[in-house]
Amino acid sequence: MPLITNNYAIVIVDWRGFYGSSDAAIDAPNYGEDGYDCVEWIAQQGWSNAKIGMWGISAVGAVQYQTAKEHPPHLVCGVPIVANYKQQYQRYYRGGVLRKTYLKILEMLDYKAEPILAHPIYDAFWKYAELVTTYPQEIDVPMLLMAGWYDHHSYSDGIFCIFNELRSLGGINGREHHKLIIGPWHHNHIGEAVQGQLEYPNAAGVSETEALNFFDYWLRNVPNSYDNLPVVRYYQMGTDEWLNNESYPLDNVTPTFFFLHPAGVLYESNPVDICPPDSFYYDPRNPSSTIGGIEIGYFLLHGPYDQRWFVESRDDVVVFSTKVLDKDLVVAGEVKVQLYVSSNCLDTDFSVRLCDVYPDGRSMLVMDGIRRMRFRNSFETEKLMTPGEIYQLNIKLPHSALTFLRGHQVRLCVSSSNYPRFDINLNNGGSLYTPGDTLIALNRIYHDVNFPSALILPVKNLTGVKQKRKKCEVQNFKLLNYPNPFNSATQINYQLPANAKITLKIYDVRGREIRTLVRGNQSAGYFSVVWDGKNNPGQCCQFGCLFLSVRIE
Repeated sequence: MPLITNNYAIVIVDWRGFYGSSDAAIDAPNYGEDGYDCVEWIAQQGWSNAKIGMWGISAVGAVQYQTAKEHPPHLVCGVPIVANYKQQYQRYYRGGVLRKTYLKILEMLDYKAEPILAHPIYDAFWKYAELVTTYPQEIDVPMLLMAGWYDHHSYSDGIFCIFNELRSLGGINGREHHKLIIGPWHHNHIGEAVQGQLEYPNAAGVSETEALNFFDYWLRNVPNSYDNLPVVRYYQMGTDEWLNNESYPLDNVTPTFFFLHPAGVLYESNPVDICPPDSFYYDPRNPSSTIGGIEIGYFLLHGPYDQRWFVESRDDVVVFSTKVLDKDLVVAGEVKVQLYVSSNCLDTDFSVRLCDVYPDGRSMLVMDGIRRMRFRNSFETEKLMTPGEIYQLNIKLPHSALTFLRGHQVRLCVSSSNYPRFDINLNNGGSLYTPGDTLIALNRIYHDVNFPSALILPVKNLTGVKQKRKKCEVQNFKLLNYPNPFNSATQINYQLPANAKITLKIYDVRGREIRTLVRGNQSAGYFSVVWDGKNNPGQCCQFGCLFLSVRIE
């Protein structure tokens, strides 16, 4: 997105030690001080009016913050694009998992990977790094921040966090003048219409036009009233329109739960039955591939790509979809996923992909996320799993603004890898990012009345499809069986507080029915049933584990 204009003298400066300045390289340079010197040198030139603005993408956008921190007298404003001034743990370890391709890009730019790899846990190293790279109070000039829904800084602790810090804590001369523009862009394709396999024609060239209008107002005193425009301008994908707001995140958004149900279904209604989990084998030697998304590696596909053929067709990916929408579903904000999971290993990962399914069957990636199980409670401490135990796992995905149009479907894909965007988990519970034995994990996703896994969407104005909530006629139903999961035998105890129709079945890990133990009407009372597979030849599960399914009416 080049700035094309005859109204400005443009000076291009790269970091010290790169390209033409390689002879000036020093250890730990202060790029902000270099930026100060550049700004003040420009101000002294005869062709300059001594009013300097900065513009740049990614790393050279971050230098704008560093330069503004040094308060050069002639710096008037800046346009940092997809740039973050904070050095944070989750910038490198999203969900506790190393962003492998991001680290590779940094190494190509002569960054040292050793300090990052030496601190895979949120420890004092990261806390200090965040402390010394957080300085909103030092930014005292107006900034026009630009972000992208497919940019890797689109998490809540990225550009949006910086924007709100600048608006609330920034220097008094800039605090009231900062603006934010969020387009449907990927980090490597700012201002372009084509992103991945989709096109957003209303977003083409907007980043350049807005930057020039911003500079005209602050550097040339053009009376275009730019400072009176709304604080936030964001692109609503799906309807392909620019919308305005006075803050971000939006206020008129309601977290809406879409619960995972058997047979790969997403409903707004709570699960009311007990049913077998969905299970899959995760082999670290054959991980699910990264197909599009927000990663910045030049050797990867970027932005929205169809996930059907290389992701959803795999047997280590479980897919859940809503019914075809009969109304538009307007989403704007941070997406979350709440899963109840287990594994037969000490550690593993769970990764998720949110997709927009088109009427023609395309399943276009919107965003993705991941969480390492040893960091399920905190990124500061490791806690390995107990094989077979069920855990609640919360996964944060990036922010987005997308209208799932009528006739489309919302889809959630769950697996245990997204490689090479995220490094693989060897499943052995050993030291992080060191060679070791590679284990194949049997991972399970639970989605019943006791373990209501859900996709949580920030729905604007609640315009999505409403599902009637099924009510369970019998309240306070209690069931316990041990062991669970089980193989050859288990004892099942349950209590009915009222007369009810009950069906109790046993399934194997692949969802195949093994046997119906109870079916029919029962009076209120306490019941005990023993399942002994040894007395039922041919009915024991060859995969090693069995599960109960209970339905009551």
